[in-house]
Amino acid sequence: MKDSNPSFAKVLQMLMEDIVGYADLPLLSFDALFPEQSSLDRCVLVLADVEPPELAGSYGVSDLYCQDPLCDCQKVSLVVFDDQGKIHATISYGWKSKTFYRKWGLEPELIPSLTQGFLDPWAQQTPNANLFLKAFWCTAKNNPQFISRLKRRYALFKKTIADDPSLIVPYPEVDLPENVIPFSSYKAS
Repeated sequence: MKDSNPSFAKVLQMLMEDIVGYADLPLLSFDALFPEQSSLDRCVLVLADVEPPELAGSYGVSDLYCQDPLCDCQKVSLVVFDDQGKIHATISYGWKSKTFYRKWGLEPELIPSLTQGFLDPWAQQTPNANLFLKAFWCTAKNNPQFISRLKRRYALFKKTIADDPSLIVPYPEVDLPENVIPFSSYKAS
């Protein structure tokens, strides 16, 4: 542990006071942490010969990763958006084996979906999100460099967060109405 690092100590203090629980951290885009590299290494998904035809074209893809420096989930959320910034699909994908995710504690019925990629039910989707999921499947199946890229970016992201926890971006504080009871994302025992 780097207890001589003041930012690391600050995050540890926050954890000890239970102000921020790592399990409650939002995903963060690779672009947010590495803007210079992102501008040189853009990911684009191209749809051609699709129905409806107005969806044919190029779409940006932003890769989001878990900010928890203690977590080794080996997965990504891919947000697919058009040139106007409209999100069309959010795809969750894990590149490790089913055994890895079973040992990691994922519910057995969810593992096959994660290892092939699925539309995240908690994230933004459009009615045509399945087209983007199918394009992802085709890309992942036919382009091992794409998956290698995700793995490299995941490793760099996680190392950077672990080395400097001050880069972690927690959910913003929100004043909730009296009749709203917040709940934690921690799994109930």
